[in-house]
Amino acid sequence: MQEAMNQKRTIAVIIPTYNRSALLREAIDSVLAQSYRPNQIIVVNDGSIDDTSDIVASYGDKLTYISKVNGGKAKAMNAGMACCRSDYILICDDDDLLPPEALSRLVEALDANPAAGFVYGDYLEFQHEDPQRMLFKQASYARTDEPNVLIRFLEGMFTSLNTCLVRASLYQEVGGFREDLVRSQDYDMAIRLARKGSAVHVPHVVYHVRQHGGVRGSATVSFSENERDRKWMEYEGKVLSELRKEMDIQEFTPTVAKRWEATLAKRAAYLERASVSAHRGLWVEVVEDLQEANDLSDEAPSKEELALFLGAAGNTLCLTLLLQNTKATTAMRAGCLKLPYVKSVVHEAFGALPWHMKRDICKGEISGAVLRLRLMLRIFGWSGTVKRLLRAIVK
Repeated sequence: MQEAMNQKRTIAVIIPTYNRSALLREAIDSVLAQSYRPNQIIVVNDGSIDDTSDIVASYGDKLTYISKVNGGKAKAMNAGMACCRSDYILICDDDDLLPPEALSRLVEALDANPAAGFVYGDYLEFQHEDPQRMLFKQASYARTDEPNVLIRFLEGMFTSLNTCLVRASLYQEVGGFREDLVRSQDYDMAIRLARKGSAVHVPHVVYHVRQHGGVRGSATVSFSENERDRKWMEYEGKVLSELRKEMDIQEFTPTVAKRWEATLAKRAAYLERASVSAHRGLWVEVVEDLQEANDLSDEAPSKEELALFLGAAGNTLCLTLLLQNTKATTAMRAGCLKLPYVKSVVHEAFGALPWHMKRDICKGEISGAVLRLRLMLRIFGWSGTVKRLLRAIVK
């Protein structure tokens, strides 16, 4: 009780839910078990047809309950936001969990950094079917040497919006969640928050993500677990396509380039945007940015600059989309032949394809090896591909 009396900042936790009554109680219980107690726990029932209302009713006045016609997660979260009367806001999905010290750690960090708009922590995952509830962390390829959280979020959401404790004033400033997005509305919001407010990392696990095979989406637009990655890329690509029009190219400038001469710094911004676009399968836009970068200066890129684009050729789904995009591969090959800067970047980024092929073959993943071989032929031609394969075999 003394601990609760010492709390100064008020927190609202919003739990949007749709047909997850079997998992909802555990999520609610994890919020109620916080050492730093939220003053509002808002459960938004997005038109569930299961016994969600009965589950919520069993908690009495411990929860604020909103029931609405099904309209998707974004509308549910916006309905919850409209009821918030707290300093800070956190969103918890109906199938996930907060470890007991999550809010305490996040509040402490946000209180200690009054200039920050939000703080974010780390998360671990667990398999729903695992009786031991073993926690594990997914492999992350996010660059840890980039201090600008906006750049890091653009490159790939290495954390989750659910790990973020956000000032209510910042949510009010950026506006509500986009209700036209069935997926990636969290990603869109994270980018908007990072554009308007600075962030501080909390080096603790503050969120547990449940992995399970349930259906995603709303009543009108749903998809299976098997479609998850493709849907993520589709909707994140939509978000990024719009951001490319909205954001000034300077916003993509990586921190390492800010000390460079103005032309080279702007060239690095185009390369950064190309890398971000590649990770969403927007390959025509990638080629456009590489050409813009080359037009600024065809001076050979530094190792620091090349590193910005290195991860662009690592994702199999992205490579599949590139292979399917004849316009992009044709332009990329032409650029390699005529534009020195584009040639340097593409050869560096895709030079690792033979080694990825060897790895695929060793794992018995022949389809992946064939994909990479076809892509090399498309970009480098027969002679360039043979040279790379021979080099990989020799090494």
